Formats: sequence, structure tokens, C-alpha cells
Amino acid sequence: MSAVEIHPLFPTPLRGTFDGARQRLVSESQDDTIDLWGHCPSWCSTANDFVLPNGRSGNTLEEHCGEHTCRGAVGHGVLSKASDGRGSYVAVNLISAYLHGVYPRGVSSLHLTPLIELQHDDGNGTEVDGSAHLKSGAARSLAAALIRAADQLDGLAELKGDAS
Repeated sequence: MSAVEIHPLFPTPLRGTFDGARQRLVSESQDDTIDLWGHCPSWCSTANDFVLPNGRSGNTLEEHCGEHTCRGAVGHGVLSKASDGRGSYVAVNLISAYLHGVYPRGVSSLHLTPLIELQHDDGNGTEVDGSAHLKSGAARSLAAALIRAADQLDGLAELKGDAS
């Protein structure tokens, strides 16, 4: 599995073997492992942009373009400035694990929870200052804070007391 791109948020399978008909994962698991069958959500750009051999479900990680993440862009990136003053872009993506293969039984529901990714890059795909990954509630809170801050900068809202 050397062609698989590792993502720090999501686990890497211990192994992923299939029977000859490729219809089910061959279970070599014992009590400490679990077999998972990959499935892409409707917003997965890999499933939407490429012809996957098995459609949205059951592709190996290599067939899933070497990634064990599903990612989908939301809107367009916006121009920003990196901490070193250079121009950069911030983009919003949906991201979730594409889990397919044999994993440790301890793979938690956190790995199965889709996240919102704030991707900060130089406009050419090179990450700048890292990316942030938020659950939906945290993303809504951040969105509300960003709207309030923009309103205050534009003089549409008054800052009273603390910034809450």
C-alpha cells in the first residue's frame, strides 16, 4: 500500500484483501480487528471526478486515487494573507475517512465523523500555516463569529462589552 496517501486524522488499514469475486472483504480478522467496506458520501470529489471501478462503494484505497479520505470543496477559496505576509488562499472542504480494509477494532466513531476542513494554502496546493478540522457545530460558531467580526469592521455592528 505504498501508493496510499496518509492523512493524520484518519487511520490506515492493517491490510485489505479481497476474494476472487471482489464482492466482499475476506475476513482474516480476529477479536482485535474489524473489516470495513469503503463507501463515498455524495460530495466525495474522488467519486464524482473519476470513474471508480466499483462506483461509490468497495474500492480499494489504491483505486480511490491512493487516498483514504473523501473530500469535497464547498464554494471557492478566498484570498488571504499568510503569517509571513505572502498572499494565500483559504478554502472550505468537507472531509471524511474512506475506511476500506482491516482495521484495529478500536477505530472510533471520531474517524467516521465527517469534518469541515479550513485549508490554507499558497494557491498552488502547498499548505501554509496548516489546516483546521472542525465538527459542524464548531464550524457554525466560527461562521457566526466571522460574520460578527466582518460586520464590526464594516461599521454594521457595534462592539459592546466583551466580544461575545
